[in-house]
Amino acid sequence: MKHRSLLNDQLFKFIVRPGRKKINVQADVFARLSRPLNAIVNGNFTEGKDECTTWEQVDENTFDGLRQFAYCGDSVHHMYNDKKKNERVSIIRIRENDYYVEETRSDGRIEVDVFDDEPCENLLELMMHHAQLHVLAYKYCIEELVRITTAKLGKLLHNLIITQESVKDIVYLIQYIFEHTLPQDPARELLTYFGAIIIHDIYNDEDFVETALSVPDFLLAVFKKVTMYRVNKG
Repeated sequence: MKHRSLLNDQLFKFIVRPGRKKINVQADVFARLSRPLNAIVNGNFTEGKDECTTWEQVDENTFDGLRQFAYCGDSVHHMYNDKKKNERVSIIRIRENDYYVEETRSDGRIEVDVFDDEPCENLLELMMHHAQLHVLAYKYCIEELVRITTAKLGKLLHNLIITQESVKDIVYLIQYIFEHTLPQDPARELLTYFGAIIIHDIYNDEDFVETALSVPDFLLAVFKKVTMYRVNKG
């Protein structure tokens, strides 16, 4: 177990929704995540001088995922049963809204979401947690977290049972990712690949068709993927 004293470190305050909640983190820990975050925390902008910034578009749950990654190297969304527990990172509360790491993972593995073979009732909530964290990481150029969130979305899609309800969840996820990212984003590529795989099963689904038509980048990417597959297959 690794222990370190962090109580004397400089703090930086993030204000997130709902309710403009104030959360203190260690400035140097967040500054190391990426150049954009370093500029916010240590730059000559108002945020750096005030040691505070407001993220109106980020909710507390998403920020908690970023905070876990900053301190522990991974992000875990606790919402499933405890039948299968991986080694988890310990986070202790020093005082309200101030968090410090007491223990870190030693194996370096990414902890994936655990769920049974039955359809997941909270699938959309879980997918959107990873998607929102992915968009935040993408916006602030946190490349390792972009990779991790893409991998976790991929794991969910790999285990997905295609139903009328799950198609609606996929549709919502596609709309969100394509609205908040740019071409070459790995989550876009993941959803394009997934769409090409399941297109034969859901091409008649009204929600999917409507989404495909409303997100032309997705529609074109899936068309190219399917075309290339058929060309290469001969």
